[in-house]
Amino acid sequence: MGASERLKGKRGELEAAEALRAIGLDAERSARNGVDAGEDLHHGFQGARIEVKWCEAWAIPAWWRKLTREAGKLLPILMIRRSRFPWLMVIRVEDFPAICESYMASVEREP
Repeated sequence: MGASERLKGKRGELEAAEALRAIGLDAERSARNGVDAGEDLHHGFQGARIEVKWCEAWAIPAWWRKLTREAGKLLPILMIRRSRFPWLMVIRVEDFPAICESYMASVEREP
């Protein structure tokens, strides 16, 4: 991966964390320092794993397979964005109640 791709990934992760903070979650970019495996973000969703992608050409099926494999028993959440578009979340319909419950528990803990 080239330097410009890494910078775009970093910028995307910072923006995604900012989007989560805007909805009341405690979120920040994970400083992986070149480690391939690891979460893109530290976030307030208990029991979830978030993968961040900022790309013009979307490969959702491939990203989803990788995310669900890495998530294991955690709830997979894919945050995606294209230039000049808002952040979107891709989740499984059956995970929606658990994600809502996790979100509510996270924002209720805030002072």
